Amino acid sequence: MLAAAMWGGSATAVFARTKAVDPLHYEVFCRSLSWGWLAAGAFCGLFSAAVFRKYLSNISPLILLPAGLAVIGAAVQPSFAGLLAALWGLAATLYFLFPGQWTFGLSPKTAAWAVALLTILCWASGFYMQMSAYQSMYLPYSDWGIYLEGYTRLASGNAPREMWFTIGDHWNPSVNSIMAILVGFIAAPWAIFAISSALLVSAGPLFYVLARTLKNSPANALLCALCALLSPILTNLHLTLFYGYHPVEWAIPAVLGFFIAREKNNKIGMILCGLFACGIQETTFIFLFGYAAILLKEKKYFIAFLTAGGTLGIFFLITCKILPAMSKSSNYFQVFQYAHLGNNIQEILYSPIVHPEIFWRTMFRENNFLLLATLLLPAVPFVFFAPEYLLATLPILSAVFLKKNYADGISIVQQYALGPALWLLLALPYGMKKMLLKKTDRQTDRQTDR
Repeated sequence: MLAAAMWGGSATAVFARTKAVDPLHYEVFCRSLSWGWLAAGAFCGLFSAAVFRKYLSNISPLILLPAGLAVIGAAVQPSFAGLLAALWGLAATLYFLFPGQWTFGLSPKTAAWAVALLTILCWASGFYMQMSAYQSMYLPYSDWGIYLEGYTRLASGNAPREMWFTIGDHWNPSVNSIMAILVGFIAAPWAIFAISSALLVSAGPLFYVLARTLKNSPANALLCALCALLSPILTNLHLTLFYGYHPVEWAIPAVLGFFIAREKNNKIGMILCGLFACGIQETTFIFLFGYAAILLKEKKYFIAFLTAGGTLGIFFLITCKILPAMSKSSNYFQVFQYAHLGNNIQEILYSPIVHPEIFWRTMFRENNFLLLATLLLPAVPFVFFAPEYLLATLPILSAVFLKKNYADGISIVQQYALGPALWLLLALPYGMKKMLLKKTDRQTDRQTDR
């Protein structure tokens, strides 16, 4: 009930504060409510039928209300993602109200085909959205045009050496190399939009594969894929406000590929995905710093401290030395987003002590918590069974919270929230597995007592 209250309250607060500014948030509001009762019902469904019926008899109106609001929201603010969330909501509501009439006995083949079909539909929707925005001149030249021009110059051999390492004032050698090859075949706006949408929807099938690798059932793996495809963050990144494309989208296949290889004990796959991730963007090292929390939970202390120290060291080397030298600047370009804390990386690091009132007031802005609540929507209650993934989110999430621009601290339509969203979505398959194991252990204990 606490989780359901958090979902409803946070979604209502986001809607109440932003509906006059951007009607798109109405869709987020309705989708958030859908996540609320969906996960609450799934949570109760994991227990016995008697417990479920007791739960249902007490709060059935609270389950039906969000479903109705989701349908109304899809009608008022129509979009593919909103409509899909509403339909999913209705189906789940019927299942929770009449559990004896439905079954989730999906075969792996059926679930895999369902994920494939939904992924294709989501890709088509995202690509259509990007092309429509491009043709209506909603998308300006930056950022997609800047990157496409850079990749085209690399593919043609008409680019300075530094451009292989940095485009758009970011550290992105991995992405530059692979995109130069792809753009070398087709150097057109529609190609970069097609690649962008494919990267974003790749989260669906990759989360399905990860969940199945963790021995989750096909139905639960399908749920993980749906949560990724309907994520409030990932669905908004097809436009990325009005940037159209950002290299950080490559973090989705790189990070999920790393965890799939990790669960299959494929060391070569882990190394390849890890090295590729290190060349996506300099902030990826802050994201990877959070991986130390996972290693600490597994009591791999030496590797955890090595990971934490190595990622921070490389981050400071790139931002303090390499990028300024390549851009012929005296400072890291992205420092301007933290100008209220300091004029360089060192001053920003000292700001909790030197400017504590500014630092902590920025960190604990009310809207930061609304963003966190939105990020948590698909992950609750499973994240509580894998709290190390919540801890892993804190470093990259803190970087988002501390931005000077107030809108950036609450935005679900820009690329900044992708890192925290990935960590919390990863809690789904891992938390689901641990949750079901605990349920099995309890059932075994009860049978032993008898």
